[in-house]
Amino acid sequence: MSSSSKRKTEPAHYLLKIESFSLLAEARSMKIESDVFEASGHKWRLELYPNGNGEESGGNNISLYLVICDPESFPNGWEVCVDVSFFVYDHESHRYAIFQDINGDGNRTRFNESKKMWGFDKLISLESFKEVENGYLFNDACVFGVEVFAVSEYAQNDRCLSFVKPPAANNTYTWRIDNFSDVTEEIICSDVFKIGNVKWKLSLYPKGNNAYRAHALTFFKTTFASSLY
Repeated sequence: MSSSSKRKTEPAHYLLKIESFSLLAEARSMKIESDVFEASGHKWRLELYPNGNGEESGGNNISLYLVICDPESFPNGWEVCVDVSFFVYDHESHRYAIFQDINGDGNRTRFNESKKMWGFDKLISLESFKEVENGYLFNDACVFGVEVFAVSEYAQNDRCLSFVKPPAANNTYTWRIDNFSDVTEEIICSDVFKIGNVKWKLSLYPKGNNAYRAHALTFFKTTFASSLY
């Protein structure tokens, strides 16, 4: 099950653009695999089923999954815990619809030896996807995306959680926002900055995002990716 909201900024980690969706949809058993990409220290790919993934999707929904691609290098009993968000571009509003799991720990997902793929059998219905006013399909083209942020890793052989070591004190970035009470935008973003060998960008929702709207600030840090669309 998923929840959907929208934002202007593109997904930080990967975009999959499809030029001729109708041709792919004609092949009922078609599965599209993206290129392998890196995010949060691991290699991943997207698997998209334009007509759904068999009986699980009901045959009338688009299925989308994230697959971890480098498990052979992990120790026995490995587990990777990540926050996953899927995206579909809305050409009408020029925003990205966000799809996240609303069960369990929000959009937190655990990959392990028995679970190397995760996603939605019913990401979005084909009827809704093809509706012109929804903007997902424009001139037979569409764009899907994903963000994958690491939470923790677990290896059975050492019985511990491993986290990224905090950066040195001089590897910091200060973002100053003047006249904060006058900000009217739904989301504001910092300049791109570099810490170590990675480029980052900060995003702030002054009035909150999703379930926290109007109750709390919502703050994200993302790796910076150049535009693919």
